[in-house]
Amino acid sequence: MGTPTRKGNVDAEYNILRIEILQYIEEYQTLRNMMYVGTISLLGINTANTFSVYLYLLPLAIILPSYVLFYEYWKSVSVASLYMQVFLEGAVEQENMSLHMWETRFNKFGKFLKENFSEIGIKPRHILRWSGMNFNHIPYFVCATLCFVLYGVGIAASEQSKVSICFSIVLGAALAVLSLAVFIIFRKPDSATIEKTWQALKAREEAASAALSKQTEN
Repeated sequence: MGTPTRKGNVDAEYNILRIEILQYIEEYQTLRNMMYVGTISLLGINTANTFSVYLYLLPLAIILPSYVLFYEYWKSVSVASLYMQVFLEGAVEQENMSLHMWETRFNKFGKFLKENFSEIGIKPRHILRWSGMNFNHIPYFVCATLCFVLYGVGIAASEQSKVSICFSIVLGAALAVLSLAVFIIFRKPDSATIEKTWQALKAREEAASAALSKQTEN
């Protein structure tokens, strides 16, 4: 009788976390679309009216925070996904209970494909398409690059004094370095550390449960 109850609890928690992951993804897509709208609007207005060359850098105030939030959403998805693999799908494998194993199998998919692409029949020139690389960063890179390109063109076409041009170049370079630092620092959640943390927590809980059972028996 214990196994069906355990399976029911695992099923319920699994489904709740799947819904939570889908909500994270939906919120991220909404945030990204808002970033598109804000960036294009600011660049378009400034290009049409030529208010100031510095306004081409203003969208960075939208792009960079949006990118950091994208990273946080991605990390939240990784935390939930790895929790499911360690605590739920791992328990299912041990107890031979029938349940979805999507997260565990998806986690193995990229590595298996990379090691067996010739056996599967994927041509080497197509391996990049199936490499598992995450291209969700690209919209942020493209929008930031567009800002800097328009800013550089604006400086080249302006009639500023040499001092103003030097200031503009230094400002652009500083913001470019800042942008690059943000993109590098928040490049990808450390899935290995997240998984190790969940594994350590699981081991500690199991040790505490075993110790408590032993005390109860005594």
